[in-house]
Amino acid sequence: MVSEWIFELGGEQPQLAQAELTELLATTDCELAVTRQNELQLRCILARSVPPGLLARLGMVRSGGELAATGSLEELEVAATGINLVGARFAVRCAPGALELQEVNKRLGAILAKHGRVDLEQPTIIVRVFQGEKLQLLLER
Repeated sequence: MVSEWIFELGGEQPQLAQAELTELLATTDCELAVTRQNELQLRCILARSVPPGLLARLGMVRSGGELAATGSLEELEVAATGINLVGARFAVRCAPGALELQEVNKRLGAILAKHGRVDLEQPTIIVRVFQGEKLQLLLER
């Protein structure tokens, strides 16, 4: 299943983080096509789903998740109504920006709680929100 992902790169040399990610994904026949990159993020299309737990083996990539929605907070709320977490434990984590973090966490968390269970201590899914020109909602499994 083809999907768009965003990876947060770490370290002083992002090209090494990208190489590490590319090599690890290649071991599972999960090819990536880079659509956008800057010093902090790599946005790409993955040919198939990432096997569970695989990304935990990365050292230079801070986080990575499937892009579920992009837009305003209201647009993310609409998109969140269509995300079925199948009862999984989740936590919403919003990065700093123009919007108040707790407000974003509460609003999206309330919608997602209809299909999952809030667990701030040990979530199996982290719903990450990045703030920029538009908000980006990622699902880190």
